[in-house]
Amino acid sequence: MTAKNLLQQIYDERAEAFLSRLSTANIVAHGSTVGEMREIAIHDSLVSLIPKDFEVTSGFVIDANGGITPQIDLLVHQRDALSPLLLTGKAALLPVETFRFGIEVKSTVTRKDFDQVKVQANSLGDLWYSAWIPAIHPSTKNVTLKFKKEPPPFLLVAFTSQLSTQNLKDELHQTTGLAGVVVIDQCIIYKGQEVFEGASNLERVIRFWAYMFQHCLDLREYVTITNEKEQEIVEEIGRLQPGIDISNAANRLTILTAVKTPSILPYLYPGSP
Repeated sequence: MTAKNLLQQIYDERAEAFLSRLSTANIVAHGSTVGEMREIAIHDSLVSLIPKDFEVTSGFVIDANGGITPQIDLLVHQRDALSPLLLTGKAALLPVETFRFGIEVKSTVTRKDFDQVKVQANSLGDLWYSAWIPAIHPSTKNVTLKFKKEPPPFLLVAFTSQLSTQNLKDELHQTTGLAGVVVIDQCIIYKGQEVFEGASNLERVIRFWAYMFQHCLDLREYVTITNEKEQEIVEEIGRLQPGIDISNAANRLTILTAVKTPSILPYLYPGSP
């Protein structure tokens, strides 16, 4: 068997400490307190793990149209984009343009929990992305562009489950918008991937952390859209700013750069001034 490298050893130690925190919560008899303790443990583990240009908060995701999700336990967002608006010490309003992925935390997963996350996941899919497009010569009109794209991953994470692995898999595939289910003492299931059961809770924690880190790397660019969608957007700006040459490479770059740069302006001026 190959000896573990130093980084693996360090993360094994951190995972053991994390598992100890999750297990210690069982000492508390009050269910909501147990859940809060485990949510804090998962929050703290993500803060220490994910790249430093990301942050973790709790609250609601919003769009410039006035759309808002139900409260979500953990929202991972990019630090150098739009700042969340803190409502309290524990809850924030997070513009969808800064949102990278979300996690709903449960102590024990039940079938009923999938009804809740279905509402949350669907609400994320209902949000619109907005971009502020400056006037491009010869147009003198700034434009607020609103468009849809595939929402970032939304996950259900728990310490244990009342459901079998097969039942978890079935519920996941019946829940639109939910990308994966992580049950620390059982399995990790992502749509389109093989179920990971692992040999121990330690292995599952390490795999969970690896996925969270990779999500950050994959989702650093807030708008990841297809070439076809890019063309649709460029053509739409051509209609909204009559007279501009959308075949011009510099104009296309201006449009797509604006689309991929989060801005507070669509929230302050949701129309097309």
